[in-house]
Amino acid sequence: MAEKRLNIEGTDPLLLFGFNDAFLRKIENAFDETDITARGHQLFLEGRPDDLDALEDVFDELEHVLGHNGNLTEDDVETVLTLHTTGGDGSTAAAAQERPEKRDLVLRTAGGKTIKPKTAGQQRLVESARHHDIAFAIGPAGTGKTYLGVALA
Repeated sequence: MAEKRLNIEGTDPLLLFGFNDAFLRKIENAFDETDITARGHQLFLEGRPDDLDALEDVFDELEHVLGHNGNLTEDDVETVLTLHTTGGDGSTAAAAQERPEKRDLVLRTAGGKTIKPKTAGQQRLVESARHHDIAFAIGPAGTGKTYLGVALA
């Protein structure tokens, strides 16, 4: 087991680690056999050397996203983790195959909320709209037809 220490000066640990360290736990769970300990503005990493290098890249990327957006969302953390845990190639195609729910992403709002299909019918609407110039949707009121249609436009 190797050890590494990361310094996160200039970054608010509360924003980087999430409420009750939720983001930190999610990151730790994404890497088998790693241990992450946060002390102030320092992170102590313990695990396999290749995992520690990937973890350093993950935290660098999250610091960049945090500096750019001013906050982190769970989707930001999941996206960065997906890109860094796909066998090291970082390819978005591999990431989409690894995590199929990311392919369903329709739109991300300015506030960071993701809009994606929640039912099989909505998924069919999204796929139809992506493969055809015109897609018609018929169904009961309040099922998300217009909401998804506007997001896809």
